[in-house]
Order: sequence, then structure tokens, then C-alpha cells
Amino acid sequence: MYKEDEEMDVTVFGTGTSGHQYVSSTIRKYVEKAGLDIHVVESTKVSDFLENKISSVPAIKYKDEVITLKSNGSFNKSLRDAVKSILKKSNYGAMTQILIPIDFSETSANAFFFGHRLASDLGLMVKLVHVFTPVVSDITGQVYYDPGQSDVAREQLNQFIEKYDKDWGSDLMGGALVDGEVLLGYPADQITRTTEDPHTELVVVGTTGQSKIKDFLGSVSRSVIENAKCPVLVIPRDSGYKQTKTIIAAAQSVDDIPYIREGIQKLFGSEGLQIEFISVKNDVDPGKDKDLTILNGEDAEHTLSTYIDDHQPDLVVVWKKKHSFWESLFHSSFSKNLAMLSHIPVLVLH
Repeated sequence: MYKEDEEMDVTVFGTGTSGHQYVSSTIRKYVEKAGLDIHVVESTKVSDFLENKISSVPAIKYKDEVITLKSNGSFNKSLRDAVKSILKKSNYGAMTQILIPIDFSETSANAFFFGHRLASDLGLMVKLVHVFTPVVSDITGQVYYDPGQSDVAREQLNQFIEKYDKDWGSDLMGGALVDGEVLLGYPADQITRTTEDPHTELVVVGTTGQSKIKDFLGSVSRSVIENAKCPVLVIPRDSGYKQTKTIIAAAQSVDDIPYIREGIQKLFGSEGLQIEFISVKNDVDPGKDKDLTILNGEDAEHTLSTYIDDHQPDLVVVWKKKHSFWESLFHSSFSKNLAMLSHIPVLVLH
């Protein structure tokens, strides 16, 4: 008779069909990806079905929870939910993730759609974070919050995930897994703190598409970009997703290239990427300096923006700690050139 000897066993009940094998192999793949010490075992005995009150197969049991996989058109979703339930009990183990702040605006929703497709291509999961901000009393100055409102925020996040945590394309498990968390506090602080998680590879934030840099990024996005502990990908509101193939990276000198290249390849790998490193100098002849393309111009931001607009890369990369181009994003003189970059994602390396 079947007996679950190990608490860390996942048992897949079935009749040995291809569907049964697919469930087992899918769970094994994600358990291995998460680095969890969980063993996947299979049971095809009717006596085991009866003992565990299995009404239909395939079904899954983990830590006394039995999950029946539906066969009425929602098999894929129920399998994804089962995988998430197993992994979530161990906080997804060592799975790396893309962090996406969500406030349910059009801007953050577009950032999610872009980030979800990117995570699917890179084999990462998506963690959505919604920050519930407490109310400050005008009379006492004390911070308080209504737990009922927090529950509403959590339900709204769950509904968003329920709607969009699905597969894109024909692969049953092709879409990145999506999990969410509601935090209490102030958005910029909480999101920045979340980027300290060593499993967070990237933060994806959206822009509003407005003309002024303050409005273009939004105060929360600006703060996250400035203080995040990992790279930040800035997605324009109207930017649709496509795989990254061509990149223009701003560099001050050839000395910057190894670090910038490493940051890019850590996220996107190296296969099929075309990276052009650009620097703007005054009173020099344009051309190539080793691996660096030199542009001649007195206004570095305008010169670089014009070059980017002419060449239309899939991605622009800047190094926040080293390159003055980053500081120029907050300078009023650069706001007139933002329209040229408004449809191109920008990766900010830290």
C-alpha cells in the first residue's frame, strides 16, 4: 500500500498516461530549478487513490494537500496553480525573479506585460509588488491604516494575477510563473528594500509618456531607479515587447566596456546580441576607438539621443554610477530630447 514516508515528497497520482508523465516531469523541472530537496514520486495504484480520496487523475499530493488537475479545458491553469502552490511553500527556493511594482495603472500594467514576456524568454519568474500606503491623520500626525483597505488591495492584486498569470503560445508551461505580495508602507522605500533580495535579477518599471522628466518617470520610478540594488529596466508606456537583439550602450571610455558588457550578458546572455558602445566627445574626430564608437558633439545628451533615434536599437543601456548621461536625465535641458527615446526601453545598470 502507498505510504508517504517523506514530508518532502510530491506524489503524482495517475494511470501512467502521457498526461500523468507530463505532470511529473513538469514538477521535477520546477523543483530542480528552485533548488529544492523535494522528491517527485508516482502512484498508479487504485488502492492509493481510494486511501487519499482521489476522485480523478492526474492529481497531486504535497504536505497533506491534494490537488486535482482539471480536464475540462483548464488543465494547464490547474497545473500551473499546483506548481506555484508547491514552490510557494518554500518561498520559491532559489528561483530568480523579475520584480515589477504594480499600482494597476496603465503604465504599470504595460511594464508587467513587457516584464512577463521577458521573464518567459529568460526563464525567470515574475514577482509583482503592490505597496499599500497607510493614511496619515491630519489631527494627530499618527500613521494608521484600515486593515479592510489592505484586504481590498490584496484582493485586487490576486485578481490581476488570476487574469494574467497564463501561458503565451502553445507551450503549456511556457509563460513565466507570477506571484504577488502586498506590502504596507511607502512605495519607493518598500520597493527599493525588496530589490535587496539576492534572487531579484531585475526591476521593471514604467514611464508615463509625459514630456517632462518628472512626469515621464514618476516619483516612485525615479526613486527606485536611483536607489535599487539591482539593474532597473525602464519601459515606456507605449512600448511593445520584442526580443532584445540590438543594444546601444553609453560609455565614457573603453574602461567602462567590460563592466557594462558583463551587466548586459548577465541578463540577456551573449548569443545573438549586437552591442554598440557609444561615447560623445567634444572637438574630436568621430570614429572607432577600439570597441568604442566616438561621436563628436558639444551637447552629449542631444548627440547621443539623435544617434539612438537614427539607429533604433531594441534597448539603450546606461551605467548609473559611472556615466554622466544618467545624471542628465534629471536635467531640464535633456527633457526636450526624451521624445526620441520614448518608445525604447532603457536599462540602468548599478
